[in-house]
Amino acid sequence: MKPHTIIALLGSLAVRTPGAEVQFELQIKPVLESKCVACHRPDNKKGAFDLTTRQTLLAGGDDGPGIAPGKPGESPVYTRAISHDGKKPEMPKKGDSLSKEEAEAIREWIAAGAAWPDNLVLTEKAKADKSFWSFRPRAHPAPPAVPDAPDSWRANPVDR
Repeated sequence: MKPHTIIALLGSLAVRTPGAEVQFELQIKPVLESKCVACHRPDNKKGAFDLTTRQTLLAGGDDGPGIAPGKPGESPVYTRAISHDGKKPEMPKKGDSLSKEEAEAIREWIAAGAAWPDNLVLTEKAKADKSFWSFRPRAHPAPPAVPDAPDSWRANPVDR
């Protein structure tokens, strides 16, 4: 083997391990939290299945383990979330199905061994995000003009 080939191979191995964790944080974690955790968490285990930690995901539920690392075709988290014969996927039962990109990311993650950062626990995305009314800055709208209102109604700015 030529020296530059060995360096390239070693460089790709060094980059691969941290890349798996970055992929999980950026692509897998958001999908699981937004589309799965609502029904599969410790206090709401549909199918006796909790996928908030790697250990509970591997342990599975009523139908066995949630994933088989390295085998996406044998991993219900993937196989139940994709369309078969043009039908709506089995999971998630509520909400939008996984996009093709999300499903492909899950497949690739499982095929690569389903790396999961140590001590990471998934949580359901909060229902009240930054768009919720109480998190927005206070607005100061101008009161509507009522030209034909009596003068007594205009005594206070609140009454304008």
